[in-house]
Amino acid sequence: MTKEEKIDLVESYLEGGLTGVQQAMLEKLLAEDPSILIEIEEHKTLREALGPSDANAFRAVAREAIRSRSSARKKPSFFQQYRVLIASLAAALIIAVAWFFMPSSQIEEKLFTQYFKPPEASSIFRNADPSTSDPSVLIRKEIDSLYRRADYQPALTLLRDYGSRFPEVRSSDYYFSLGLMYLLNNQPEDALEALGLVKAGHLYDKPWYRGLAYLKAGNLQAARALFSTIAQLEGPYRKEAMEILEAMGEG
Repeated sequence: MTKEEKIDLVESYLEGGLTGVQQAMLEKLLAEDPSILIEIEEHKTLREALGPSDANAFRAVAREAIRSRSSARKKPSFFQQYRVLIASLAAALIIAVAWFFMPSSQIEEKLFTQYFKPPEASSIFRNADPSTSDPSVLIRKEIDSLYRRADYQPALTLLRDYGSRFPEVRSSDYYFSLGLMYLLNNQPEDALEALGLVKAGHLYDKPWYRGLAYLKAGNLQAARALFSTIAQLEGPYRKEAMEILEAMGEG
């Protein structure tokens, strides 16, 4: 008996449509390996959870997948393979359906939350001498402390005051840190403005976080354009950009 014939036999049994010949074939299988009945019952539970329309679709996919598998190596029992395939395909369908019916704004928010991972500390806090009494350094240390405690709102307020009080510190590093702080406070438009003032350094980080800011702001056209560029170039965010584009239906 071929694997496809076994699939048809299982499906006919679960649908209550066994012919006389199929009934005899099933009895023969059970006589050879009684444990198959347990596996059939487990498969029945999965099939009922999926529903008839999805089960029919999975049946065709599972048949094709099993047909293409190599028989040269030892594999689990047929019913174990089939059960695993059905479970995997069910999980894939659930994820796909969830993404399909999820409102666009929720998709953007989900992607942003998944991929926005700010650094542990910003570059403006480097080289801060812990023993100094310099007011600007003390402010930087306080911003760093707030940042590390995830107190992002007071950290943003202090960072803006720091830039206003000491204009000479408004470097590309400063604006990059300001952009990240705006993103952490759910202010993507302000983040885009700050990141736009980054003129030096941050070759890979700037476009990546600008893309995430566009995503957070709901500007999908601009986000796609940036992630497409990132995905075409060698860099630390290439894989993530490709994943985002695929999730947005652009892969």
